[in-house]
Amino acid sequence: GTSSGLGAIDAALSLVGGASGGDELVVDDGATTSASTFEISNSGDTITSSRTAAEAAITFSGFASADIRLGAGADTVTVGGSRIATTLSTGAGVDVVRLGNDATGFATAIASGLSVDGGGDAGDRVELRSTGRSTTSLGRPSAGDVTATIAQDVTTNGVTSAVARVATLRGFGATALSLGLGTDTVTIGDTGTAVSLATGDGGAAVSVAGASRAVDVVLGGGINAE
Repeated sequence: GTSSGLGAIDAALSLVGGASGGDELVVDDGATTSASTFEISNSGDTITSSRTAAEAAITFSGFASADIRLGAGADTVTVGGSRIATTLSTGAGVDVVRLGNDATGFATAIASGLSVDGGGDAGDRVELRSTGRSTTSLGRPSAGDVTATIAQDVTTNGVTSAVARVATLRGFGATALSLGLGTDTVTIGDTGTAVSLATGDGGAAVSVAGASRAVDVVLGGGINAE
C-alpha cells in the first residue's frame, strides 16, 4: 500500500509469494477515511474492493499469511474463504464483518488462524455463517478476545468427519451466528457483546451460560432445545 492505499490500484493485480514458505501478504488501506466494501472470495485467493478502480481484482498465491488493514470509514467486509493465517483490522468507523459463506459455511471455508479486530466502535458487528450439522462455541477463555470455534461435518470421498476452525474476535459490539439445515449444538458464554443466533431448520440444542450481554435466539424448524 501507499498513502493512497487500494485507491492506487487501477488494474487487475496478481501477486505470487516466493519459494521460502514464509512470505506474508500485507494489504494496507489504513490511511483512507471513506466507507468501502472489501471481499475475499470463497476460494480464498482473490480480493476485491470498492476502493480499486472498477473493483479491479487482486489475486494471490504462495503466501503463508496475510495482514489486512482497512481505514476509518464504515466498512462492509466479507471473508468468504481463507486458506492462510489471516489478520484483519477494520479500523475506526462502524463496520460489518461477515465470515464464511452460504455455500460451504464457516469451518470448510476459513483456515484456522483467523484474527479479526473490528476497531472497538459500538456499532461494529461480526457475522458467522455455518451450514450442515455443526457444533459451535462462543466465549472468552481469557480476558479481552472472543473465541469462536465451529466444528462442521464435511464429507470427502464418501467419508464424513468433523472439521473444526477457530476465529479470534475483538473490538465488536455485536456478534451474529447463522446456522444451516443440519442438527446443531451451540454453547454461548460471556462474549462481552450482544449475541443473536438463528438456528435454521435442522433443529438445535442451545446452551447459554455466563453471558454478560443480551442473547437473542431465533429457533427454526426441527426439534430444538434450550
